[in-house]
Amino acid sequence: MAGPFELVDVHLEDAVRECHQISAAYGTEIRMRSADVLHVALLDQINADLFVTRDRDQHATALRRGFASQLVY
Repeated sequence: MAGPFELVDVHLEDAVRECHQISAAYGTEIRMRSADVLHVALLDQINADLFVTRDRDQHATALRRGFASQLVY
């Protein structure tokens, strides 16, 4: 039985480079933890329609990167 999720291959080296770019661009404006930055960095690779998070800073970072993001409480 298939669900709404699919397994997508990601490239860690590309994600790490993207993490560096995100941190350099927004690190002084938005509080970022390494796992949060990695999640946002992977959005480009997985071609996500919507990013859903409970973390305000992660939500702000995703929005600044141009992704659709929904903050849930």
